[in-house]
Order: sequence, then C-alpha cells, then structure tokens
Amino acid sequence: MNRPGKICLKTLRTVLIFVTLTLLTQVGGIIWLCIRKIGRRFSEKRKIQIAINAGIYLMIILTVVPILARIGGRVALPIIATKKTPVEPRSFLFVIFNRHYVKPDARDTLIDAARDLSATYPGSVVHYLDGGFPFFDKFPMLPHLSHSRGEAVDVAFMYHAENDRNKYLPCPSMIGYWLYEGPKRGEYQPYRSRPSKLRWDFEWLQFFKGSRRLDRERTRYFIRHLLEDSRTSRMLLEAHLHRRWGIVHHKLRFQQLNAARHDDHLHLWVKQR
Repeated sequence: MNRPGKICLKTLRTVLIFVTLTLLTQVGGIIWLCIRKIGRRFSEKRKIQIAINAGIYLMIILTVVPILARIGGRVALPIIATKKTPVEPRSFLFVIFNRHYVKPDARDTLIDAARDLSATYPGSVVHYLDGGFPFFDKFPMLPHLSHSRGEAVDVAFMYHAENDRNKYLPCPSMIGYWLYEGPKRGEYQPYRSRPSKLRWDFEWLQFFKGSRRLDRERTRYFIRHLLEDSRTSRMLLEAHLHRRWGIVHHKLRFQQLNAARHDDHLHLWVKQR
C-alpha cells in the first residue's frame, strides 16, 4: 500500500477509536489522544504499552475527572461501600466507563436511602448501575434515553441466599441488567399484546440466577423510602412488580412499551433543586 493510503487508514483508525471511546466513556477519546504515545517511551512491547496507558487512564479518571466534574455540578457515586456510605457499583466497569456521575441531590438521596436500609437490615449494600457521565447535560448515554442530565441512576434489586433469608446477596447479574423478575402467569402486563424491539427479553440468560432469591422485603423497603423522599421526582418499575409488591405511589411509574424493561432494576429520577 502506498504512503497516502497508509496515512488514510491510520487516520480512519484514530477517528474510529476516538469516537468509540467517547461514546462509551465520554472522556476516554480525549484521554486516549493525550496518552497513547506515552507507553512507547517505556517499552517496545505492545502489551506493556497498553498496560502503562491503561494505568494512566485509571489514574486520570479516579483523580482528575472527579474534580473537574464537581466544578461542572456533577459528583461521583461511592466506589467502595462503607458503613457510612453503603453504596457501590455492581461492577467496577461502571467506574471505568465513567457512568457513575450524578447531580449532588441524586447522590445524597441514594446514600440516605442506603443508610436507612443498612440500619434496618444490617449487612445491606445498595448496588447502583448506570448513572450519568461526568460532563455536560444532554450528552447521550447509550442505550439509555434518560440518563443524560445526571438526575437518573439505575439501582439493582436486593437478593438473599436460597436457604438463608438473612444473608444479603447482590443481584445475580455481574452488570446488574438482564436477569429479570419477570411477570408470572395471570399478572398484569400492559405490553403483552404489543411486542417491542426495544424490550429485550434474553430468556436464555435467566438460568444464571442460580440459587439467589429476590429479597422482596429489603427491596420493597428501599423503594418505599425513596418514594417518600421529597427529592425523588419519579421512579420507573415494571407494572407487574407494582402490584406484586403492593406498592402504590404517584411517583412510581411504568416506563411504557418503547423502553428497556425495568424488572431487573429500578430507575430513580431525582431533579436538582
């Protein structure tokens, strides 16, 4: 291949990597452009170069990005649960991809509810999923439709061991999504006769639940606390779970048909005051 062709392919690859990292992490593309040649200064081996650059990326997103995000009005959710803040991501991938940022009121609402849950049910930890990106309102967070303003955060349900209801366990999905508490026969399903391409079922994944059982008591207690908090604007949850768990509240909504299903997690929306 001639030199212009090589330059064209190299430029195209750079653009594709930049766009992909930006869509996935918001700031990953910019960071990659800044640090991609640093690894070469220390080693000629590709694996070592990647490891060095990955380490630099982690250092930046854990130290620099949170400071800049706070200036812009967003804060990072806790990364490691403690007694004071019993909240952490279900997977560290949410941190790596910078999807754990929200407005301060959303963070405080979630932490306050987690503290109350932990005090009532010792050993409980609230596991969050996607929140928002660190910068800019209306920046799309795929595949979500309503996580672009830092006011929304997805939260996993609570589970317990099959033979011990007091033993708290996190949700069975390693990323928090796709393992459902689906509708039982005869339960209310407003979408049943209207299939949607946006409603992913993944029936073949459900056997990964193993022996964990949904902790209805803890999950319902946590949801009710959030609904009674004046800072909560609304919450999305599947219609059949509203009725199964006996929760009636004007803030509790069904997400409608053309959206991801919400019987594997709850969607909390807290508007900034």
